[in-house]
Amino acid sequence: MAVPRFSNPFVVAEVLPSPQAFIGRSQELTTFAQEIAKGHMVAIVGDRKIGKSWFLQHIVQRVQQQQQPSQRYIPCYVPLAASHKRHLEELYGAIAHQIKLQAHAEVEHPDPSSTCSFHNLQTLLANINQAGKKPILCLDDVDQALQHLNYPDVFLRSLEALTLQKTAILVLSARQAIAAPSNDGEHVALHTIPLAQFSQTETERLIRQVPQNAEHQPILQEHYQNLALRWGQCHPYRLQLAAHYLYEAQIYQRHPSWAKVNFLRSLQWQRQVEWQPWLKTLSLLPQELGAAMTAHSTQLSNQQKTQIGWATIALLSTVVLGFVVYQQIPRKPVPTPAPALNRPVG
Repeated sequence: MAVPRFSNPFVVAEVLPSPQAFIGRSQELTTFAQEIAKGHMVAIVGDRKIGKSWFLQHIVQRVQQQQQPSQRYIPCYVPLAASHKRHLEELYGAIAHQIKLQAHAEVEHPDPSSTCSFHNLQTLLANINQAGKKPILCLDDVDQALQHLNYPDVFLRSLEALTLQKTAILVLSARQAIAAPSNDGEHVALHTIPLAQFSQTETERLIRQVPQNAEHQPILQEHYQNLALRWGQCHPYRLQLAAHYLYEAQIYQRHPSWAKVNFLRSLQWQRQVEWQPWLKTLSLLPQELGAAMTAHSTQLSNQQKTQIGWATIALLSTVVLGFVVYQQIPRKPVPTPAPALNRPVG
């Protein structure tokens, strides 16, 4: 007999299933609305798995759900972490592709890998503005995309230009604060909204939530709630992961130890994944070193900075190796003069 499959309300996924699945962050959402109303470009900053992607997706879903078809905003979610695009035209093409899809514009054979110049992107936004619409561009993992771009400062300046021209609302997400490029003339404010761990109230609300078809009965039994609170420790992803496996154990009448084993196994896999940014940072060391050596020049590409960085590393390695070898060379002992003998005079 087949075991019936239940839909787990504690979703562990990269994509937010619905606006109702988003819990907490009320203060951050209020701050976001205030800064957008001022015309600022907003950056959502936080550690990995803290909820940045869901925050951006919730903005997009809430705007789509609340506004009428005649209203003016076109929310667009553009994930950039896995794009690995090195050229600006490729990144502009990915953004333009999402705008066309959400604006229901005619796209012949839409290709997310197609290229687009910044001028064409500006023209697309201007045409949408003339139709009484304004895109909300939610660009996820911008810092990851900047590491692969040949000219990251140019991309940041282009985002700043779109904000100054008021053709689009820009919302970025990154693991670290984004340094706004220095521009001559008018400068747009980049407001950072940090995402930290849940408060105790948000934690309780997530774990003790009640399904829509029930009045007072929580999804998790009290014993499983306490275990989820103990394992999750106010971290959004860990709380969701713990509640996910505990709900499975509750539905299929498995021992809580089964849920704990799967919970720890998933966390171990996530820790292995978290080492990848360290390896990526190590691989970007020549580029960062080259950028530091050529800080006075803004016309060099990332490839040229990397070449300068490797040359600097090779030079420093040669100097250090030469010093070590020099210290290992055996040297002849310096003879000490014999003491003078005291001879009688006369």
